[in-house]
Amino acid sequence: MFTLHHLTPFLPFIKNRKINHFFFLNSKLELYLIMKKSYTLLFILLSLGAIAQKKDQKRTTLSYDEKIYNSLEWRSIGPYRGGRSSAVTGVPGKPNLFYMGSTGGGVWKTNDAGNTWSNISDGFFGSSIGSVAVSEWDNNVIYAGQGEGTVRGNVSFGNGIWRSTDAGKTWAFAGLKDGKHIPRI
Repeated sequence: MFTLHHLTPFLPFIKNRKINHFFFLNSKLELYLIMKKSYTLLFILLSLGAIAQKKDQKRTTLSYDEKIYNSLEWRSIGPYRGGRSSAVTGVPGKPNLFYMGSTGGGVWKTNDAGNTWSNISDGFFGSSIGSVAVSEWDNNVIYAGQGEGTVRGNVSFGNGIWRSTDAGKTWAFAGLKDGKHIPRI
């Protein structure tokens, strides 16, 4: 229930002055009545505006030339499987070469800046990839750490680090078998 006591924060300038109680009550009452009228008027205006907008809405149907749709062709723009990814790296001096580790689909490689991707870890290991790194001294040496390190309620774990010395054609286990989450190499 709203009482005159609730209006006190709106009148801080009255606190330190000696004012007749009768005048003080009249000021609060007047303020209360003004606020009540203002809110009522605001409610009425908003309601009328909403009703007017509803009446002015016309249903329009957009149509497009079928030639536009017929000229479009579907194409895949990324890995065919894999889910989310938290591990991506490029190769210095090769602006179109990238490696991506996905949380549910191994290590992927692109030579054309992401237009096409191919999985380079199938047959060696799979599962979640938390990190991918390319050696700065030899671009053919790639490391993949299994197990994502993202903060989520359902993270996927892995089984250590894998290494390739031929740009992902073959892989060998490199260690940390019990390292379930390797987010950085």
